[in-house]
Amino acid sequence: MAGATDTRDWRYPRCVVESAAASATSATGWRRLAGSAERVALVVVAAMLTVGATIVAIVLAAKRPLSVDEADIVAAVDDGFRSSLGAALEQEPGQTVYRALMHPLAAAGAPEWALRAPSIVAVLAAAALVLHVGRLLGGRRAGIVAATLLVLGATAAGIAFHARPHALAVLGVALTTALCTEALPRRSIVLWVSWAVVAAPLPLLHPACGAAVAAQLAAVAIGRHGLSRVALPAAATVGMVAGLLVAAAAVERSGATASGDESTGAFATAVAHAGAWSPVALAAAVAGVVVLARRGDRWQATLLAGLAAGPLLALGVAALAFPVHPAAAGAIALPGVALAAGCGIAAIGDRRYAAGATAAALAAPVAALVVVSATGPPADWRRAARFVESRRGAAETVVVLPPRAAPAYSHYAPDARLAAIGRGDGVWVVLRTPWAGAVDAARDVVTTPRYALLAEQSFGDDLVVQHWVRP
Repeated sequence: MAGATDTRDWRYPRCVVESAAASATSATGWRRLAGSAERVALVVVAAMLTVGATIVAIVLAAKRPLSVDEADIVAAVDDGFRSSLGAALEQEPGQTVYRALMHPLAAAGAPEWALRAPSIVAVLAAAALVLHVGRLLGGRRAGIVAATLLVLGATAAGIAFHARPHALAVLGVALTTALCTEALPRRSIVLWVSWAVVAAPLPLLHPACGAAVAAQLAAVAIGRHGLSRVALPAAATVGMVAGLLVAAAAVERSGATASGDESTGAFATAVAHAGAWSPVALAAAVAGVVVLARRGDRWQATLLAGLAAGPLLALGVAALAFPVHPAAAGAIALPGVALAAGCGIAAIGDRRYAAGATAAALAAPVAALVVVSATGPPADWRRAARFVESRRGAAETVVVLPPRAAPAYSHYAPDARLAAIGRGDGVWVVLRTPWAGAVDAARDVVTTPRYALLAEQSFGDDLVVQHWVRP
């Protein structure tokens, strides 16, 4: 065509130029293919780990005997639905929602795995929400890594296969975080009202959830420009209601005696639960918050930092004054740590390094899951009850200590008549206590030298059975 300019470089032969162009096109195609293969491999591995962890949770939910708290909920069925919920609101508000879910199952005589099914469903639902939030904040890899970490960490911590409110608390944190993340960039009244309705009563599930709500309020304060007109009133309502609930929980526990060294030692376990037992995940979480802050995503960085560190700081402070038992409750920080770790790993530019960091972050929770699967329960009430009932004489009595643990024994020995003080020809004392202090604890219900200790056997680290007889 006349006037057209030939832009080809004729310093090299045409065949060389065309060959170089074809090589560049081929290299680009191979890189795209490698990227697609890497993404598919990540999805497949994450799906396999999630399914594996869910299967482990189901197996352990069916295999593990009921704990003291779980058996107490089952025993409350005899009191009626309204009385059971009223007692929970008065004594342990965090158990109210789970009691409402478990009551019809327990009344129908459901097996142990069915009683714990709400926890498994709650963890999987929280993982789906974390996957969505991670994709919004850091992309596909961030969401996949965060969701996989949450499922593995929640199962390794035991909250996925125990009928306790911690799984519901994790779901509540994930749900409010998803609503807050969706609402902040938009002017949707529905989203803000939904967030306020869910976030305000969240501390009822566990007081440490108040720290997660505080993190969301801080994110709203930082990203307040251009928000819907209902955003700030909704945030003020959430802050007031959640603050009152946390204050009420603190006042209720103010008369209790702090557990001191036990709570301090359990705080390290709480940090491990929050990080899915993975030091790499904790390091990646710190990096993820830094990356978001340096990128200019201020409210996102504030949100994840508060979700990850806030519950742990709240538990650490509360442990100085109250018997909060933070070990399992540390999992409430797991959604924040998982999201921050996913963002940190997704920020790695090189695919090989990102894949290595992902494998390193997931290796520790997988190993912890294997250990949990191979380890027996700390208190095997099923075996202990069968052991005692198969050997107890007609003139012997059974005493369970502490008394609140009696429903756990009675669940597996419904025909047993428990006594408050040892009487008769012999006494079987079942103690929910470590081996070291078992003898001293038993002397509260067994008179010496009227009775002498004949035999002692443990059924887990925290359950001891003693047989006392007349000398």
